[in-house]
Amino acid sequence: MSHRESRWHRRGQAALVGVVVGLVLLPLVLPAQDFNNSDWPPFAVGGRIIVSGHPGLLYDAGEQRRQWNSVTGVNLPADNAQVNAFTSYLNPPWFALLVAPFAALDNNIGVRLWVLFQLLALGAGLGLLTGAAGRSRMLPAVAGAPAAVMVLTARPTALLSSAWERDGRCGSGATAS
Repeated sequence: MSHRESRWHRRGQAALVGVVVGLVLLPLVLPAQDFNNSDWPPFAVGGRIIVSGHPGLLYDAGEQRRQWNSVTGVNLPADNAQVNAFTSYLNPPWFALLVAPFAALDNNIGVRLWVLFQLLALGAGLGLLTGAAGRSRMLPAVAGAPAAVMVLTARPTALLSSAWERDGRCGSGATAS
């Protein structure tokens, strides 16, 4: 690599580091209401039901509605099927167990830690995939659009992609949401 290419490579790496830093800081400055309009509330509902002492009610619509009210402060109508389809916890029980420590915290803090945890999981998964020699290839994947979508929607993209990529079924930076 020539001196000029090396200089541009360093500049590109610095820009990518800036994007990653921005992704880490973004969940810390977003208003709490933005997370209530994301995928976080159903995850928090599942986590809170698991730790409530009644995990058998994980898929009970009435219990989910009560927990939704405590997570978001919004009372859901019991008879609106469209609202209930978007607010229900539909993930497997192990996922509710994973989210439980974050859901047990104050909602404003738990969701932010959840997103940061996902960014760490994405970085760890990509680090395992690329190995020590491929750390510079990992940076564009972490700074990519899937990570931005994950931060803005609180989706479990990083956790899914880390497991997916570790199995070697897709390339670096590809995600499943």
